[in-house]
Amino acid sequence: MAKGIVVDLDGEQVAFDLERVDREKLYGKKLLQVVDASGQSCTTAWLTRDGGTVIPPGGLAFVYVRPEDLSTVERSELTSVDESGQPAPSLPSTLGVAQPAKGPIPPSRLLDFTIASVYALSPDAVGAKLLERLRAGEIFEVPFAYRGGAQELQSAFLLANDQGFFALVGAEAALGFIDKDAPPPEPVGEAEDDGEELDFSMM
Repeated sequence: MAKGIVVDLDGEQVAFDLERVDREKLYGKKLLQVVDASGQSCTTAWLTRDGGTVIPPGGLAFVYVRPEDLSTVERSELTSVDESGQPAPSLPSTLGVAQPAKGPIPPSRLLDFTIASVYALSPDAVGAKLLERLRAGEIFEVPFAYRGGAQELQSAFLLANDQGFFALVGAEAALGFIDKDAPPPEPVGEAEDDGEELDFSMM
């Protein structure tokens, strides 16, 4: 079984199995199936510009090449760097590792985050203190990194409703607020006014 979220609240740990909630699970999906005259399913293919080659599904992919000799680069050779060109720090996955719970936090804190994923949680305990507080409407925050590697540490917000327990995962939104007394921005790309008015009678 895959590792889940482990939360530590006041020395008591609760482990949650997680299952991603997506649009398909909520609403289902429809598939448009194309068939030929005999009822057999058709697949998509691509024709090259010269019309001489048919490329089947899976025949197109992104390839990384070195600019100096156009040789291919394996994905395993790629590394992440920061703005200065230095190797970006690698973070371990938080799954399966107890993370301290922060909270309860005000619901307004979620408005500062861009939520990218929602997970349904299945706890391994029944009467744990954390579960009781979640059922009472409190929200807790824990660090979250699904996979290890070069990535930004996200936050998982744990909450509950009548349907069960959930984790809302996202990163803090980098939004800049403008003071109401700030001057308007300088116009960009506008032509200078030559001072002459248009005379529509000459058109």
